[in-house]
Amino acid sequence: MQPLRKVEVKRLFEAAASRYPARVDLVFLLQSLEDPLNVGSMFRIADACGARELIITGRTPCPPH
Repeated sequence: MQPLRKVEVKRLFEAAASRYPARVDLVFLLQSLEDPLNVGSMFRIADACGARELIITGRTPCPPH
């Protein structure tokens, strides 16, 4: 398989940008997660996705770090 050329990658990004809005207000709601490592993972995922809020409810523990 040949790598994509820069022109093809640019075209793919432009096509994706035309289909999806530039900014989406993303909110994560964590309810009663049991494993603190899963909570930490959700913090990292929310950050990577550009989430606006991360709401923690129920008996969700604090992440270890």
